[in-house]
Amino acid sequence: MICPRTGTVRVIQLQLWPEVWPFASTPAAIPALHASAVEHPLDNGGREVIIALSPGRPVQWASGPVPPCSGGHVNPAPTIAFSWQAIRRALVSARSFLVCAALAPLVACGGGSSSAPATPSATPSAPSTSSVIVNGRTLDVFSAAPQAAVTIRLPSGTSATSAADGAFSITNTTAGQFVTTATGSGVVERQTGLRFPGEEAKLTLIPASFDLATFDQMCRAGSSALRRWDTAPKLVVIDAVLQFTSVSEAAYTATSERLTAQERDAIVADLAWGLPQVTGEAFAGFASVTTESPQEGAQVAFYSREGAIVVARFNGLRSATSYWGYGRWASRSSVVVAGAVMLDRDFEKSGSRYQRSLRVHELGHALGWNHVTLRASFMNNSAVVEPNAFDKDATRLAFVRPPGNESPDRDPSPYAANFRFFPMIWGPITP
Repeated sequence: MICPRTGTVRVIQLQLWPEVWPFASTPAAIPALHASAVEHPLDNGGREVIIALSPGRPVQWASGPVPPCSGGHVNPAPTIAFSWQAIRRALVSARSFLVCAALAPLVACGGGSSSAPATPSATPSAPSTSSVIVNGRTLDVFSAAPQAAVTIRLPSGTSATSAADGAFSITNTTAGQFVTTATGSGVVERQTGLRFPGEEAKLTLIPASFDLATFDQMCRAGSSALRRWDTAPKLVVIDAVLQFTSVSEAAYTATSERLTAQERDAIVADLAWGLPQVTGEAFAGFASVTTESPQEGAQVAFYSREGAIVVARFNGLRSATSYWGYGRWASRSSVVVAGAVMLDRDFEKSGSRYQRSLRVHELGHALGWNHVTLRASFMNNSAVVEPNAFDKDATRLAFVRPPGNESPDRDPSPYAANFRFFPMIWGPITP
């Protein structure tokens, strides 16, 4: 790209996500930005560049090649950070570079005329690398009540203690992101990143009284990392009863039997009722609800709908497996990206009082949750319990922690409590 203010330069293409720019109601309201940057090391041995941004006058771009850059986001604070890997090919030099970015629709000066843009304001200076202060508050993750006397400690040994209102201020001599540990009486120790400089940190803490062992069973598969959806899934209902063969088949044969409109609506209603309760109210509803009507004898691909949970009735499921239903999920790294729900045709026709609890239990599996044995839960393998207070708290906690969070409460790098952007790292799809 060519920036008319600086001549021909190689630039980084910035992605702007509206949810992390709350001052703009529409993409068109987002201003042009000017930026300067400084490189510094991270405490894990890596390197990053902190870019200081300020609103500027619109600039007009000429076409040209854009170096690849993934995961650039802007947050409300006047800083933005990219991993070194994401920008190394776009650097003009190892120590500093200039970026001019017109975000969203690019408008020439003079209301869209072709005249040259006006001279923009001066580029801000790079952030200071001395006496960098981050302010924040320590809060109960469930009640949002302030947590006093919590110690926040950096790897260097620098620490701060939260006041009665949960407020703290911690100073570091080096800019960058650092693993920070929060400890206190009555709370579970938390490790997360803090970015210096960065916006105000909201450190939410799990009360020590919370049943963390059962949470680990349900949401962390025992001892591994938290796995969950990061966007509301679509719901796809197959209105043909499918012939069951085994749980691992890629496709199933559609029979001539069909769900009635009333049966289909009942399934959708039960799953829609359960979704907010078993996602901590993170998802008020499915992203969309659609029905597929395959012809008799058609092979229905059941596990290939990324972004969706597919549900169908199966003939012969219970007789082959002794179960009323099955649920599965597929994930990339710790992010669930697809789900499937199998319901036994005969059980569905039986009028059992556990019909809704079974449907919501299998929905739980499609969301990434596992069986619970330590207490009453909708994820007990009996599938006769509907979501209770613990289930609602546990899934709420799951959705205020990033995918990959590990027990007891350790956030993955490069997540930071005072930086809203968390890049997903994708892996192979697995059942």
